[in-house]
Amino acid sequence: MKVYIYADLDKRIKRAVDRQDIDPARAKQAVLKADKNRANYYSFYSGRKWGLADNYDLCLNSTNLTVDQAVDIIISYINICDSNKK
Repeated sequence: MKVYIYADLDKRIKRAVDRQDIDPARAKQAVLKADKNRANYYSFYSGRKWGLADNYDLCLNSTNLTVDQAVDIIISYINICDSNKK
């Protein structure tokens, strides 16, 4: 199961500020650097472009979700896929 979880940049910056106790400018740099590293890693090992919906079974915008809500959605999707295989 290939799942891509994404969120709006502003929300991701705010989360980095809150979790890492850093200023917003530094948080933005960290988020963008992490994105670049993830894209390079994904591209190198898969030969595909990171973030394209066609490369995943499920794409989930977590901008307005809690972690628990996102987990529940993913688990529900997996359960639906498993039940369709039977």
